[in-house]
Amino acid sequence: MIFAADVVSRARAFLHARSPAAKTSNALKDGTGSATLCDSATEFSKRAYLEAVERRRVLKEKLKRWRGGGISTVEAARVLGILPGAVRKRWQAGRLIGWIEGRRIYLAKWQFHRRGLLPGVQDILRTFDSRDRWRVFLYFYSPQLSLRKKRPLDLLRAGEIRVIMNHAKLHGQDNTW
Repeated sequence: MIFAADVVSRARAFLHARSPAAKTSNALKDGTGSATLCDSATEFSKRAYLEAVERRRVLKEKLKRWRGGGISTVEAARVLGILPGAVRKRWQAGRLIGWIEGRRIYLAKWQFHRRGLLPGVQDILRTFDSRDRWRVFLYFYSPQLSLRKKRPLDLLRAGEIRVIMNHAKLHGQDNTW
């Protein structure tokens, strides 16, 4: 004799066995098809990761070349009228924007102006107080919607230091820059 409860439980088991979740679970349990499933997921995530790494590398290279590339600490020391060691200390403290290539530090050329730093750059760097050099670099490089789609660096060069300082303070407080 077959009871109604038996029929219902067999029907549930039948339907569950046909579901995608059950197929995946069974494939992983008994080894059938797990290699294809895992390999395709792993392959996809590896490819996505490698694409992201490549995009990051390309962006960094663009930033390095933007507005004249970089200058060495010795050249920066000449412009600022200080010793190269003092330039390195400023860079380490987040008071100059630059990057490391090999064992050398290069500083973004655009932050220098005549015989010193571009007015406002030092104040903005103090406002952000960030060790994430690329994030700071991107702040100056990227057009900002709240600045009428203009780059902060372009506005600094135009002499609108107060506008940029207010913008930097606002974004520095919210950590949204």
